[in-house]
Amino acid sequence: MLQIPTIKNTIDKFHCTYCGKEFQARITTWIDVSKTPEARLQILQWEFNIVRCPVCGYQTVADSPFFYEDFDVGLLIAVYPSPPINPAAEEVSIRSQYGYYPHIEFFYDLTQLWVLVYWYFYHREYGHPYGMVTSKEKEDIMHKSIRLIKTDVAMLHIGEKLRESFYEPAAYDELLNAVERLICSMEGTCSYGFLTRGT
Repeated sequence: MLQIPTIKNTIDKFHCTYCGKEFQARITTWIDVSKTPEARLQILQWEFNIVRCPVCGYQTVADSPFFYEDFDVGLLIAVYPSPPINPAAEEVSIRSQYGYYPHIEFFYDLTQLWVLVYWYFYHREYGHPYGMVTSKEKEDIMHKSIRLIKTDVAMLHIGEKLRESFYEPAAYDELLNAVERLICSMEGTCSYGFLTRGT
């Protein structure tokens, strides 16, 4: 596999939806979380690629696409906070350019990435089901989990509760219950409530 920098940044242009001004900000376009684990916590706490308008101070998550790499498991995810105009063409281009990765996925909703990262911290707290399985079984579990994250109807509810939790602290408990029920369907095991605000 080619050597890819652990992290890549760039300067991008943004439009403030609050005051209408244009501004530039530095964002991350490539992050290898196996080498920069603090990025996972930033994603979990919704602090990754935050841009701030220098005029009015309004902050939001950048809608610029980026690559989420986990080199340790050979996973590359192209993350699009806002869906591209032609997703099929984007996928063909990325697979052509980065086809040497064992696993390439595409997320078109930040909620999907948030759940994947939550899943990582869940295993760090309770232990990983991969401990007693073969490498092939480990890959099958990963593919099943990502497929559920991308297709399970429960993700609509999780996304709704995630957005509500920004403004209504009471919604956070409902969010945790929803995402951990999804983990149960991934693995068949449950341990609720490990993550609280301020983790």
